[in-house]
Amino acid sequence: MEQHPIVFKNTLTGQKAPFVPLNSAKVGMYVCGITPYEDPHIGNGRVMIVYDVVYRLLRHVYGHDAVTYVRNFTDIDDKIIQRAEDNHEAPMDLANRVIAGFHADMRALNTLPPTHEPRVSDPTVLRGIVAHIQKLLERGYAYVAPNGDVNYRAAKFPTFGQLAGRKLDEQRAGARVAVDEGKESPHDFVLWKANANSATKMVQAFNPVELGATFLDFTAPGRPGWHIECSVMSAQTLLGEGATTFDIHGGGEDLQFPHHSCEIAQTEALTGQPMAQVWLHNAFITVGGTKMSKSLGNFTTIKDVLAKHSPQAVRLWLLQTHYRKPVDYSPEAVEAAENAVSRFRSAFERLEQAKAEGLKNGWLVEDQKINSEGYSEGILRELCNDLGTDSLTYLFDHLNDLLNELTDFFADKNQLNLQSSVNVAGALERNLEIFGLEGLAKVRVIDEDLEELISKRLLARKNKDWSESDRLRNELIKYGVVLEDHSDGTTTWRRER
Repeated sequence: MEQHPIVFKNTLTGQKAPFVPLNSAKVGMYVCGITPYEDPHIGNGRVMIVYDVVYRLLRHVYGHDAVTYVRNFTDIDDKIIQRAEDNHEAPMDLANRVIAGFHADMRALNTLPPTHEPRVSDPTVLRGIVAHIQKLLERGYAYVAPNGDVNYRAAKFPTFGQLAGRKLDEQRAGARVAVDEGKESPHDFVLWKANANSATKMVQAFNPVELGATFLDFTAPGRPGWHIECSVMSAQTLLGEGATTFDIHGGGEDLQFPHHSCEIAQTEALTGQPMAQVWLHNAFITVGGTKMSKSLGNFTTIKDVLAKHSPQAVRLWLLQTHYRKPVDYSPEAVEAAENAVSRFRSAFERLEQAKAEGLKNGWLVEDQKINSEGYSEGILRELCNDLGTDSLTYLFDHLNDLLNELTDFFADKNQLNLQSSVNVAGALERNLEIFGLEGLAKVRVIDEDLEELISKRLLARKNKDWSESDRLRNELIKYGVVLEDHSDGTTTWRRER
């Protein structure tokens, strides 16, 4: 099959261009993750699903072992500290709990785990952040304000804001926590927040001197600014000795400014080279045309959506719209995708009936493997064109082919029709995989098998065999069964629709 070159629209240039990795044997992608202070909403889910498909495509083209995918957690942040205080719990306990829930959501949505998931709280990351700030101070790109904050001197980086198409005199970089006192310019942004000046005071205060700081006046206990962490974590996980640039940096379009613009400024000030070759940004999820966000209070959590709809329907609904276009959320929109999911499942259930008849009549053998080699030419062509959504049309074409072949078989009971059905199903299942929709080809287990799997999973939990427990949970998810573990040690389950 012809191999199509991957083409991405680079946010930085605004142009589509063939993607040529710096090293095809070591392709690197960094995606900004969540700040774990409350359950992620479905907009966060879109980010993870979009870049999961990018990851799957890169692995298909360059090989599974050739792609490194990094997605971080901002687990030190004022929002976490404030929410933990409201909940009367430790900030890291809150972060860990939300991260565990996020991982459960990602398993349900069938996203592949990243190669690395660095966290700001990691001592190696904190030392790297302090070292990076130290270099910026030494080269005059940063300064220590009278209140102890360390700020980036935006005027010293002439192309600041270019990623978002902004000129310096049109912008105000800001930060998650506004810090204006002592700034030389309103465009400057914080690299190190002195905790004594924050609403949360000395909670989670880190001493920069203990982390390696030697620059005069860089001594105030505090926390890293939001932007600096990703410059450091991406470098630590993706750049080898002497390297300055990695392949792909992704995230939601709301991160173009200030977050990604600040990352570029504080990174390229030291290297003089592009931070990333390609910048990708997915559009928002909207509600009635308005951006879904926690600040506006119009968000729906991933958990809430999954309580009403199957993960496959949620994933299919999100992938039906090109990643650069907004998706408007409504239960009716996801319900339409649910109907499509039912068609896929019905087709594979009919296939199982046909195969059972084929086995009974000797037309198939028990261990016969489905011919599932290769992907559809049309699917790969469209996916390689900036993740073109037309690729999903080919999935439905294959589904219709399967339904037609099965109809012919049940009408004629012809052995050739059965073999054709099996082969079409194999090709369809293989193509579903690149979208993370392979669960659509799974036929529901009968209740006896279900109870056995659940019993095995409970035993694994009792024996603290967490890897086996997770494996069985994921196996049940494939068959439309969601487990819910409770604090009293019991587990309940429910079928997806």
